[in-house]
Amino acid sequence: MALVSNVIGNNIYLYGRLYDEYDTNNVQLFKIDPISTKISNGKIIADLNSGDSGLFIEYGTNIKLFGLNSWGGEGQNVKLSKCYNVNIFAGVNLLNTPNVVVATQYGIVISNCQKVLFTGGLFGATRHSIAIGGNSGLCNIVNRDIKISHATLLRNGRYDAYAGDMHGNVEDVHYDNCVLDAVGFSGKNVSVKNSTIYGVRTPHEIAETPATKSGYATYCNSMLGGYYLLDNCDLIVEGDGSSHGFIYFHISHNPKEDVNIIINDVRIHSRTSKPVETLIRLAITVGVETTKKFNIFVDGLKTFGIPSVNSIIWAGSTTSSHEFVTECDRIQIDNISVPTQNPVTLFRSFRFSTENTKFKLPSLDGRLKISAETAAQRKEASVILPFIYPKVPNVLLSCSPVGNQTWDETFGNVDPYVHRKAASSLRLGIKTNDLSLPLNKLFDIDYTVSMSDF
Repeated sequence: MALVSNVIGNNIYLYGRLYDEYDTNNVQLFKIDPISTKISNGKIIADLNSGDSGLFIEYGTNIKLFGLNSWGGEGQNVKLSKCYNVNIFAGVNLLNTPNVVVATQYGIVISNCQKVLFTGGLFGATRHSIAIGGNSGLCNIVNRDIKISHATLLRNGRYDAYAGDMHGNVEDVHYDNCVLDAVGFSGKNVSVKNSTIYGVRTPHEIAETPATKSGYATYCNSMLGGYYLLDNCDLIVEGDGSSHGFIYFHISHNPKEDVNIIINDVRIHSRTSKPVETLIRLAITVGVETTKKFNIFVDGLKTFGIPSVNSIIWAGSTTSSHEFVTECDRIQIDNISVPTQNPVTLFRSFRFSTENTKFKLPSLDGRLKISAETAAQRKEASVILPFIYPKVPNVLLSCSPVGNQTWDETFGNVDPYVHRKAASSLRLGIKTNDLSLPLNKLFDIDYTVSMSDF
């Protein structure tokens, strides 16, 4: 959609910029004479047993819904379709039908709209409290420029889904300073910032599913490309991260552009103190062939209340029958704080090619104390690393005598060396060209392990 400024002759002048370049030979243009509506402090009561909307606005512009309170409904309480410049401020929107019907139960539906602003408000539903999607066909545009801030989105827990929902026909959708009962990403260029996100959970009356056992807080599907950003957020989880992790991305088709997954300053809090399989999972549907690259950038990730973590990122297909291999260009994992009583795999992959991947992974600084108790020219010891790298890392060494030992000429002839290095361990040593190492003198081997390809 675009707002017309002037029509001069055969030329049409628009405000702002379009999201793409369009060829007039294969694009249909429609002139819309929209309606405008303003509702302040209104009440809408929808039929609990009807899928019809309590309020339905189509082809609207400059829509203002201030302090609107709505409840009831089986399908959706409020639906906006093909609207431009919508402002929804505060209010309460609760869908509370007793009926559980799959693919319905939405609080507010944003369908093929552009330039929508939510500010504040409480939204609740059985399935999705705010759903952004729509249909195909004439005038059914991509949902664009949608911002939701200072809002609370809740589910009533009777269905395994996320309160904030997006379908694949979205672009430039952003949550900021919200409380979310799980949230879904889709489309292109979407973000959640400065928010608290709760992971899905299993109600007592419903059988546990793999998703609720895993307890994901974010779920991304129908990716078109661009960026998917999670920034300065707290994730409150109850699961074990087994099938989905807590931050989940699902590759269900080949994107139109390269995909950039960006996770900055995210804190994961566990309410159940369960051991965790993986924090971030990128899964590929069997049979999907991808030609675009997937890049992952993690800068700031901390866990609280989690006793152990098996892996930071798990990527690839879940089955050996997957014929195709997905490529990754760059992977960054930096500034992480996770329990490392057991070694943690930084990046685990299956049918996810890293042959040409550039990595930027955490650097480790350590110190190994070593001495020769018997006459020998070499002495070695092993080091188990707290992280398991996806390939053999780089290692830098230095060596010095320990403490205030009296200096003599034997110290100057001792050098450190790497006997063997692997993705999860090192074997380091000291050596001399003299007849023997200094006996019973303690040395520090200071080592730095790193992997920084970009």
